[in-house]
Amino acid sequence: MEYHNTTKDPIASVGYTVNGVPISRRVYNSAYLRPCIDRLELNGKSRYLEIGFGSGLMLRKIEKIVGESTGIDISQELCEKNYTGTSRVYNVSVINMKFKEGSFDRMLMYSVAMFFPSIHYLKRVIRICLNCLSTGGILLVGDVLIKNKKYKSRISNMISMNLWTCWTIFGYPYSIMVQPKCKRLINDREDIIIYKE
Repeated sequence: MEYHNTTKDPIASVGYTVNGVPISRRVYNSAYLRPCIDRLELNGKSRYLEIGFGSGLMLRKIEKIVGESTGIDISQELCEKNYTGTSRVYNVSVINMKFKEGSFDRMLMYSVAMFFPSIHYLKRVIRICLNCLSTGGILLVGDVLIKNKKYKSRISNMISMNLWTCWTIFGYPYSIMVQPKCKRLINDREDIIIYKE
């Protein structure tokens, strides 16, 4: 594994480290960014929303690929001071976002769901997201932490079930795929991909 270590590293600032050492930009791009772009099938016509954009590390890269890009985050400081890209950004939680139905055809919520208090909250958030997602759209709930004991009973049981059971639990008329990441050496996390058909 390739590493680098600088004090103001944007990759390290969002926690992409192995044993406390930040992963390199090349590893970040191949293990995190590229899989998100591929799974979301992003292109120059995509209307993209990133939920919990944080430092803007992914948003700044993805906004160069898509037609329209928007980010939301609950941190006012991140929205007003730290984000330097060209996307529209809003200081709002996913629960309180007020986008019109079908506003986006691609949505990413990355390293956010692990902080939700329960599976019911996750289901509520996904329902809100699906309302804003157009028909034929894709929602990627990425980097869901499943090995942390605090979240083990809440999120991981749902992820470890087969696809039909996941679909039934959510009660959505959409295809749901639970897909392991290629970055098993970095962490033990999963992606949940929902296709709104």
